[in-house]
Amino acid sequence: MNDVSAHDQCDLIQAYHSIVHGADELLSAKAVNAWASWSGRVVTYLFAQDEMDFQVDIEQARSEVSIETHYIKHKYFIEEDQILVNADKIPDIPIKLIHGRKDLTCTLEASWLLHRSLPKSEIIIVEDGGHLASQPMMTNELIKATDAMASLLS
Repeated sequence: MNDVSAHDQCDLIQAYHSIVHGADELLSAKAVNAWASWSGRVVTYLFAQDEMDFQVDIEQARSEVSIETHYIKHKYFIEEDQILVNADKIPDIPIKLIHGRKDLTCTLEASWLLHRSLPKSEIIIVEDGGHLASQPMMTNELIKATDAMASLLS
């Protein structure tokens, strides 16, 4: 028997969280493996599916998936549009927003709306960039932005 109640089955996020954090090790491992494989494909969309051989380190993945499902369960501990609604409280300082056009996790629209709400912001859209800062094209833009911001301080 697993740790998912009939009520949880109506709430996919709660159900998945219950399975990942549940006592049934086999079911938890399957859920962790499935989540890690899915999220790995989402954030690395640039690689062909058949080239991607996801050998999941289950213990490392369990830690990451546990954190991800905890945050999702709690709606990332932030209200819908909370940053955008409170953008006027962000100091009027230079801000660089770096966003990969092919980011399937965070929407370009969200970055664009934030940029429009921050008068001194600059948005840099990385055409071939996705979600991961570790992608070379994203890393390059992050380094350029960091160097530019550092030059403002010197």
